[in-house]
Amino acid sequence: MFGIPSSSAYSFGRHTLTFAMGVVAALAATHIFTGSQATSATEAVNQISTGVASIITGASTLAGLAGALYGAFKASPLNQLISVSHNPEVKAVVVTTPALADSVPSSKVVSQ
Repeated sequence: MFGIPSSSAYSFGRHTLTFAMGVVAALAATHIFTGSQATSATEAVNQISTGVASIITGASTLAGLAGALYGAFKASPLNQLISVSHNPEVKAVVVTTPALADSVPSSKVVSQ
């Protein structure tokens, strides 16, 4: 429901990392990069990939928490009363307490 599957994200990351390392290797092989520059570039690419992995992990965690909060809100009795009262086929929703009827912003929700 949220974002792309983790297997797709990992696959994208692996291919991007392979491409970046291939570029570094090609630049080193053609002597555009020296050995120390290639080592520095490799370390930088590894740091970037680690950072991206951390971002993906954090975003996945936040997405899971957001889904749990959304589910809890949608499952609450108040939200269910609001949803039912917006259904055009429902003429009235009768609840047992006047306070609950007053808390729902709909004229269809009434108390006994």
